[in-house]
Amino acid sequence: GNYYLISRSLGPALGASVGLCFFMANALGAAMYLIGTVEAFEMATPANQLFPAGTTNNVRFTGLIILAVALVLNFIGLKYVTKVSAVFLVVMLLSIVCMYLGAFVGPFG
Repeated sequence: GNYYLISRSLGPALGASVGLCFFMANALGAAMYLIGTVEAFEMATPANQLFPAGTTNNVRFTGLIILAVALVLNFIGLKYVTKVSAVFLVVMLLSIVCMYLGAFVGPFG
């Protein structure tokens, strides 16, 4: 991967510092993606939240549930995740289509 190429071409000292930066970026990026997913879920379904939408406890609890689902998918393994990847693709395509429809059609009512 990236770390292997950098450490081999620039040396172990610089490769380790770049690898640490990659690790931190991936960890913080995953946390930001999780919070973004929770906020999108809150905006899409405010009535279906366990706590009032927008509160800190709701973000924490919903994030914990989504993180637990991701952890279970990781433990199941890549073989089963690739079997349901078509479902993930359809969900992503539908969300993109809904974004464009919302931009052109607008809200009703």
